[in-house]
Amino acid sequence: MILTASISVHTDVFAQEYPDLGVRVEVIAENLLVPWSIDWTPDGMILFTERNGNLRIIQDGELLREPLLSLGVGGVEGGLLGIAVDPDYSENHFIYLYFTQNEFLSSSNNLVRYHLSDGVLIENKVLIEGIPGGPFHAGEEFNSVQMESFTSQQARLGIHLCLKI
Repeated sequence: MILTASISVHTDVFAQEYPDLGVRVEVIAENLLVPWSIDWTPDGMILFTERNGNLRIIQDGELLREPLLSLGVGGVEGGLLGIAVDPDYSENHFIYLYFTQNEFLSSSNNLVRYHLSDGVLIENKVLIEGIPGGPFHAGEEFNSVQMESFTSQQARLGIHLCLKI
């Protein structure tokens, strides 16, 4: 049986079933602000980004009312573009966020590691900063499914960044 989840911006979406495929599509969150990237922790918590800078959580099938984090993000097509849960999350509780920030006459992107403990982000570490961005296609999202590697210390994480400069 294949189980999928859908995050919807539309309120008129309803659950759909495809018995021949073993799939049921069900709306689990509504009225979101441009949901962009999604990942799951090993215990089933859903973490997702909204491009306006919010990091949101769905826990036990319910969208938590307040964002876990709200970043001041920038860029016309930038924002909070990506999230990835560390492959060793069960041991280290690391999550990674990729976001755009405005500078004087340009924008740039950063990759930052956070430690999630008991529903609170308790620290951050900038892994890569100043990735050049532009007014359009400032940078692309990443997630833990896209497992390619850098040739630096971040290689173990296997995070793939598609940059359009």
